[in-house]
Amino acid sequence: MRAVQELIISNEEKLLSASLDEDSRKTVQDMLESDRKNMGILETVIVQYMA
Repeated sequence: MRAVQELIISNEEKLLSASLDEDSRKTVQDMLESDRKNMGILETVIVQYMA
């Protein structure tokens, strides 16, 4: 699950570096922010279940 989330984040970061119109850039930025939060949640869950 962590690897999939990392791949999603990486792809969104690459997409942001491409030339996008303002609306598309905002959409991808919002998705990236959400996915980074999801990664934080995953990390928390992983730590809790590893303990």
